[in-house]
This record gives sequence, structure tokens and C-alpha cells, in this order.
Amino acid sequence: MILTWNDIQIRAKKFSKDWENAKYEKGETQTFYNEFFEVFGVKRRDVAIYEKAVKKLNNLHGFIDLFWEGKLLVEQKSAGRSLEKALLQATEYYNNLKDYQKPRFILLSDFQNFELLDLDTGEKEKFKLNELHSHIKSFGFIAGREKEAYKDQDPVNVKAAELISTLYHALKNNGFDDKDLEILLTRIVYCLFAEDTGIFPSSAFFNHILRKTNEDGSDTGSKLQELFQILDTPYEKRQKNLDEDLNDLQFINGDLFSEKMTIPAFDRMTRIKLLECAGLDWSKVSPALFGSLFQTVMLPEEQRQEGAHYTSEKNILKTIQPLFLDYLTNKFNKIKEDRSSQRKIRLQKLIDELSKIKVLDPACGCGNFLIISYREIRRLEIKILKEIYNSQQKELDLNINYLSQIKVDQFYGIEINHFASRIAKIALWLVDHQMNMELSDVIGKHYIRLPIYDTKQIIVKNALTFNWAELIDPKDCSYIIGNPPFVGSKKMTKEQKKDLLETFSGVRNGGELDYVSCWFLKASNFIENSETKVAFVSTNSITQGEQVGVLWEQILNKDIKIFFAHRTFKWTIDERRVQGLSIANVAVVIIGFSKFNVRKKELFVYEKISDDPIKIEVKNINPYLVEGENVVLKKRSSQINNYPKMIFGSMPNDNGKLLISDEEFKNSSKIFDKHDILKFIKPFVGAREFINNKNKWCIWLHNEQSDWRSNKYLKDIIQKVYDHRAKSKRPATKKLAEVPWLFGEIRHPYEDYILIPRVSSEKRNYIPIGYMNKEKIAGDSCLMIPTNDLTVFAILNSSVHMTWVHHVCGRLEDRYRYSIEIVYNNFPFKKLNQNQKKVLTEYANQILNIRKELNLSLEKLYDSIFMPRELKEVHQKLDKSVKEIYLIDEDSNSSQIMSKLFNLIKKNS
Repeated sequence: MILTWNDIQIRAKKFSKDWENAKYEKGETQTFYNEFFEVFGVKRRDVAIYEKAVKKLNNLHGFIDLFWEGKLLVEQKSAGRSLEKALLQATEYYNNLKDYQKPRFILLSDFQNFELLDLDTGEKEKFKLNELHSHIKSFGFIAGREKEAYKDQDPVNVKAAELISTLYHALKNNGFDDKDLEILLTRIVYCLFAEDTGIFPSSAFFNHILRKTNEDGSDTGSKLQELFQILDTPYEKRQKNLDEDLNDLQFINGDLFSEKMTIPAFDRMTRIKLLECAGLDWSKVSPALFGSLFQTVMLPEEQRQEGAHYTSEKNILKTIQPLFLDYLTNKFNKIKEDRSSQRKIRLQKLIDELSKIKVLDPACGCGNFLIISYREIRRLEIKILKEIYNSQQKELDLNINYLSQIKVDQFYGIEINHFASRIAKIALWLVDHQMNMELSDVIGKHYIRLPIYDTKQIIVKNALTFNWAELIDPKDCSYIIGNPPFVGSKKMTKEQKKDLLETFSGVRNGGELDYVSCWFLKASNFIENSETKVAFVSTNSITQGEQVGVLWEQILNKDIKIFFAHRTFKWTIDERRVQGLSIANVAVVIIGFSKFNVRKKELFVYEKISDDPIKIEVKNINPYLVEGENVVLKKRSSQINNYPKMIFGSMPNDNGKLLISDEEFKNSSKIFDKHDILKFIKPFVGAREFINNKNKWCIWLHNEQSDWRSNKYLKDIIQKVYDHRAKSKRPATKKLAEVPWLFGEIRHPYEDYILIPRVSSEKRNYIPIGYMNKEKIAGDSCLMIPTNDLTVFAILNSSVHMTWVHHVCGRLEDRYRYSIEIVYNNFPFKKLNQNQKKVLTEYANQILNIRKELNLSLEKLYDSIFMPRELKEVHQKLDKSVKEIYLIDEDSNSSQIMSKLFNLIKKNS
């Protein structure tokens, strides 16, 4: 069982107390580490062994104190002994292990002092035994919570984007045409890469601008045009009397320099900005930088419309590592340890496997996913070639083009924007050149693959109306990747809405889905008779609320299975806002799925959505991205276990005329009294007033028609409500003008009721839920359950119900958006015996009494950090009781709780 961090910390404190006097290595080591592993809920014998024999350099054998293959090496000393010697000993053992055995972590200890080394990140932690609980998360790998480290965006990439953005805006402000500007920037960026990566002579482009153009910039545009023309002309067709420096430049081709464009007009400042761009070392810039270049030349409104977001390398790796890169890397590492005569053959077969991989991004944008995927596969191929060939061997006379079997035409893209597809093609050739340079460094032979050519594998099409099989046969496609457009259901253009409706033709409520859903369904159809694996980034909306039942029922009906998923995290590229560059900052998930069953399923969980994830192996991942049965929750008109009905609050639809603020009520109470309308005023509670303990009031004339008709004060107010409703273009609101004295929608119960805000902060451990007197009118920002049964109130206030909300609830931005038909009506309430009812009712009363005694707003009472101790203790007791009712272990994590709840639903269905 995976324990919560809180439980692990409690166990760690007890462990430290139990062993505070331990000193002797030989006598106590094994018991010490048996109990150490128990801190994390793991039996040591299930994962690690003692006294692992290792052959040392002197042909003698040493013995590792504790060894967990691939994970952990422990070197233990008696109290007071030098841990420096322990490190030397551990290092010797490590160096004599086979590569697949080598652990990520080395732990040194003398019982009272610890040093933990992470060999992947280079991080080192030192702490005392009594501080173990404060460092416990560093041992997450023991608890099955392996922290995944992803490299963030290289600052040089951000700098490059800023320079290009500055140049772009300077030229645009001078009136240079958008289309020509796109062509110009693409060519300039290619030249900047070329001069720093060996395609051009070193600094050729920089020197051409610096030495061959006027300082005032007057001829910079024409000189650039001349340069581009030469790069598009083969040597044999060039004029004989060309400038020698220009004639030394390679013929590039690939349609990059062939398209006609207007000569740009530079001035002194724009020439300086161009030189500043050329002054950066572009050999260190990732071709994925083209992504931010694309963002730069898009208007913010256009970007929002298309749902385009630049993708950082860090986030791309989160997608492709569990999809295919981890599998291929692990396969290589195992073959590398083979010392038989088959080793070289197996390595060559692995290269052959890489050469047959075909990757499709059906919303490729400027190609970032394809670029990084190509680069990582080429780098793996280079590692394999290093194992096969020695730099002194004759085989190295072979052409690099023969040695490298990976080609850019293994990568396919579909993109609706012409400029983006153009960038994707060029960026693939740039990363191909970078990889050829890396291969050249390994084998000592320089190679440039020129001229480039258009592979025709990246096409300009609407991926939702185009048949992907016309580009690549599903049976040939290895992987489908990407981050399709992030456009909400209410923000689509007419064309996007049409695409959505056609993709989900015949699917009930299909028109309510987000645009990204189209790619999930289309990919599911595409892979139906293949072994293709898919991994898409999506806004987390498709794993929450009503969208799950609509989208995932279609996908699961095709027997599609999720084999890895990143739960919600922030999708960002940089904290700074580059001029003209809209930075993506949305809550997203990554979902990997296939038609066939993948045995190893991995769930990546984020304790905070801005952190790196913890990887957990699970048996099944359902559409809510938790371990559990493949259940999809559909809208229900009644509660699944026949619990009391939940209804909406009453909606004024009055343009604010029937509502009275507390300040207005206090200032005008004498006027209200004078006009004899106090009897028509009732307390009003909206979600904001409820959570913040604020008073509000309303004019409530329901069933009181006869008393107010002669009241001039009221008639003036009602006239204003009439005017508001009568002017509306909405037929339903116009009809309400017939009864302007009434709320637009009246749902007020004639008994006390439980109140839940429809929207509340996700930062609280509990949604503030109240029990209200029937005299208070709840507004439509609230939901109500008319009942005097406090057991319902108790269960809704429990951590079990909150876990349900966290995983199932729809979101408004990050906030919970509680719904009747999905969240409440699907929640599996249990049938209670009399004793259980008594206990829950008692806890409900305690919670209500404590709230009343403390006399604080619910915002303060339910602050996740400053929640009052006495209120927290009652909630914890309630949580324990509800878990007992649901037969949930007290230390169960959220996935285990959800698994239990989904199983209950399955039984009811």
C-alpha cells in the first residue's frame, strides 16, 4: 500500500526515536534497514538484498551492505566512522557494477548521520537521524513515488526568442508586409544557425551584414536579397564574377530561398537589431526555438482562436519519454551489457528498429514535438554507433549517411497554418544537421547533408477533415504525438464548431466538448486496427465533469486503453513575457493510449501542479486519470442511491433591482420601514456572501402579490425590473416581464436545506458547505439539498467526498465547479445503519456548533493552513468514520479511495 506523506513522516519520527542510540555496524545494520524500509510501507526483502558480492579491480570481492538493483546502494558504517571512506568504497562498488545494475541513489550512513546522493541530478543531501522526517520526500523512490526530473527551457533559447521578437516588431512597425516578414524571418534564422553550425563558414552571415552593408541600413534589404538568391542557386548555375565570400556559401534548396518576397527596407536601428541577433551563438539554440518564432509572428487574438501554444522541451519530454523513449533507452542499456558474440548484431537490429519508427503529429504547428522526437532518436542511434564502431576501425571509412539510418522523412505532420508547416520542415532539417555534427564528433569525420529537400511528409491540411491514412498508413505509424489546439467549447469559431460537430456526428452532447477532443476521437479511429501508440497533451477539462462521459464513452467503446498519464500540471514555457509572445499558462494533462494492452502502466502525479511529478506504476488508468475501473459518469437526473434531491438556488434575473446590499439595507432601513416594505425583505445568500460571512437582502414577493400593488416604492422597483426584462433579446427573459415582481427562477424550499457553493477554491481541503434556515433565500450561485438529515451534511463534508470532488468535478479555471448531474447524483452514498447515522449526525452538529462559536467566515475557518485546531480535529474524526463506513483503510491515498468509489458505482450500474 502507498502511504501518504503525512503517514510516512510520522513513521520516520518514530524510527528516528527508536534508533537514536544505534552505533554498531555489523550487529544492527540489517534490522536498522528492515525497519527503515517499513517507514515507507515497503518490505525490504521484496526489493533489496544484503551483502551483494561485487568483484573489485584487484580481483577480490567486496560486499555492498544493501543493494537494490537500479535504485539504491547503501554503505553503512559504525557511529563516528568517516563517511568519506564510505563514499570511496561505494564508488568502487558502483564502478564495478554492470550498467543496468547501477543505482540512481547512493546512501551513506553511520546510523546518526546520512548522506544521500542522486547520481541523475548531482544533488547531495546531508542530515541527522532526527531530521529524517524533514528529508523524507528525497526517498520517494522507496515508497513508489519516484520523482521525475525534466530539464527546463535553456535560457539561450529564451534569449534567442527575445532577439527575434525585437527584430520582428521593429520591421513590422516600419510597415513591412506580414507574409514577407514571415519569409524573411525564417530565412534569417536559418542563416543564423548555418553560420554557427558549420553549414556556412564561421560568422559568414554576421560579417556579410557588418562589412558589406551601409551603417545606415539603406542597402541591408537588397544585400540580404542577393544572399538569399545565391543560396537558392546551385554552384554550376552561379555567375562567374560573384563575390568570393558569397560563392563559398552552400546551395541550400528545400524551397527555403525560392519563394518571392518584397525587398525589406532596413534603417540604422533595424540593422543593429539584425546584428544583435547574429551576435548570439546559435549553435546552442534548439531548433524548437522556431516554435516561439512562430508565436512571435502571430497576433494574440489569432493565437487564442487557433488554440496554439508554444511547447517547451521539458513538456515534450514528459510526453515522449513514457511513450517510447524510456522503452528504447532501456532496451539499449540491456543490450550494451551483453558480452556475447551476439552483442553487435543486437545493436545493429536496434538501429534497424529505430529506422522503421514513423511518428505523426496531426496538429504539428511549427513541429516542436517532431523536432525533439527526431533529435532524441538520433542521439540514441549515436550512442549505439559508439558501441558498434571504434574510431580506429576501418568501418569508419563508410559514409556517415550510410551509418545513420534515421531520416527526417520518418516524421509526419499535419498543420492548418501554412507558415507553421514551413517552419516545421526547416526546423527538422536544422536538427538533422545538429545531429550530423554530433555524429561527426563521435566518429571524427565531418558531414553535411546538403542540399536539403522537401520530404512532402508535412502537409497543410485541416487535420479534422483530412483522412490521415492518405498521409501515412495506420499499420506503418508507430506513434502519434502532439498538443492539439486548446479551445474551449464556448470559444470556438464557426469553422471549429463545425469541425467538432462533424467529428462527433450522432454523439449526444458532442457539441459541448472542447476542440481538443476531436483529435482524441480521430486518433482512436485511426489506430483501431494497428499497434500505434498515441500521446496527446490536453486541457484537463476532458478528464473532469460532463466531458468525460461524452468523450471517453466513445473511446472506451473502441476498447482503447490508457497506459500512461500525467495528471494536472501547469503548461508554461517561461515566467517572463517576451514582447509579442503569448505564454501558455494553462492546467493540462498528458494521456497515452493504444488499442492493444500495454502491460506497464504509469501514472505521473503532481503534489503541486507546478512541481515535477512522482511516477507510480498502476494496474489500470481510467478516464479521470486515477487507478480504477473504466467508469465514465454520465449526467443523471436523480441521485444514484436515492438520496435527497439537489436543486439550484433561485435566480433574480433583475439587473440587480430586487437585491439589496447590506450597506444599503442599513442606510435605508428607515425608508423601507416608512414605505412598509420590510416585511417583503428577506435575507439573501449567494456563494460569495456565504463563504465570506457577508449579509445581503432581497425583495421577495412570492405569494405576496396582494399586499404590494398599492406600494409606490415597490412599484418603481418592479417597473425597472420590467424594463430590463422587456428589452432582452432572449425570449425566456422577455416572457418573465409578465411577472416582474417575481425572481426569474424560484426554487426556494419550504424547509431547512444544505447549501453548497457552485464554484469554490481548489486550495481548500474542504468545500465550505452549510446548513441554512429556510428563511434565507439562496441565489443561483448556490446549490441546495432540502433535508433535515444531517448525515448527508456529514458525508458531503468528509475527505471521501472531497476526494470525489477533486477527481470528478469540472473546473472554472482551477476552481471547483460543483454540478448536480455529474458530481452529486453520481456520488455513491452508502446505506447507513442507526449507529452510523447517530455518529455522523453528532459530528455534523459539532461542526456547525464550532463554526457558530468561532464566529469567523468560512473563508477563514477553511483556510488550508490556518484552519482552527478544534474544527480540524472534528473533521478528522468525521473523515475516519466515513472511511470506516466505506470500508476504506484510514491511510489510503486518493487513488485508492477513488478506486473504491468507482467499484461501488460499478456494482450499482
